[in-house]
Amino acid sequence: WDPSTRMVRACGSIHYVAPEVLMQSYTKQADMWSMGVIVYMLLTGRPVFQGPEQEILRKIKAGKPRFSSRFLKLSEAAQDFVGRLLVKNPMDRLSAQMALEHPWIQGRHLAGAAA
Repeated sequence: WDPSTRMVRACGSIHYVAPEVLMQSYTKQADMWSMGVIVYMLLTGRPVFQGPEQEILRKIKAGKPRFSSRFLKLSEAAQDFVGRLLVKNPMDRLSAQMALEHPWIQGRHLAGAAA
């Protein structure tokens, strides 16, 4: 497997799939979007995109999540981490290495703020 190879087969669960997967041209950066969705759900208890399946697909393709009031109550570091994963352009999204180095993951955010 070559990590620079673009994949073309759309697969994955609707709530977690990255915009570029729906366009059938994606790299491993699609997994970083999915991680952003998972972290968002863990912190808020809700999916990023809600509605009927076709509406969810449309919202994902647009790549513009509308964050809930629960999300906006999280620490700035947590919001920044998730927000930098849920970026439509995979080239602008955090890489796995960048995510590991993010202040929220490293614990370099407000003391005592779990999220």
